[in-house]
Amino acid sequence: MQKKQKRLVNKKKSSSSKRKSSSHSLPPLSKILFILGSICISIAVVYHVHQLIQLSFFNQKIIPVVAHRTSQPTDISIPNVDITLPVFETVIAQGVWQIADNGVSHLAESARPGENGTIIVYAHNTNDRFGPLLWVSTGQTITLTNKDKKQFHYTIKKIATVDPTDTKILSSQKGETLILYTCVGFADLKRLVIIAKPS
Repeated sequence: MQKKQKRLVNKKKSSSSKRKSSSHSLPPLSKILFILGSICISIAVVYHVHQLIQLSFFNQKIIPVVAHRTSQPTDISIPNVDITLPVFETVIAQGVWQIADNGVSHLAESARPGENGTIIVYAHNTNDRFGPLLWVSTGQTITLTNKDKKQFHYTIKKIATVDPTDTKILSSQKGETLILYTCVGFADLKRLVIIAKPS
């Protein structure tokens, strides 16, 4: 009788210890939720930072234009790669290059078509924006139309891929120069720059 009781006690102990060990091996629901929440927050932070630096050059020094003599660009056309898009004025705010939501951006503090300076136009590298710039070639034509419906034609002279810190490419141009750029490379960490001169 005593042996049977001992066996029963031992069985109870072993089954309770199994339950304890199994409960310790499975993480509680709150732990899983905490981990998932942390991952989501991390992804959101990384995405937000990426959006802030996307398309930015990490320096605001460009050729300044004191007073505009011509009207702002409103449309851009690059027939060879089927780009026809509206152009919107944007600015650099707190070190971040603002980006137009429904077209391409003309940096308001850069020159305008017909002025003796650097005209800077940029956009996302999506297929419906400046993604097709990957297939442009030197010698092809870019047309900007301004608010007065006047057209300005430019011929592509140079294509370069640079780091976001390489702002010299923006500020070292002489005379009227059109610069188009978009992001390229892993995680959009490079800038594809198209340099064009009046035709």
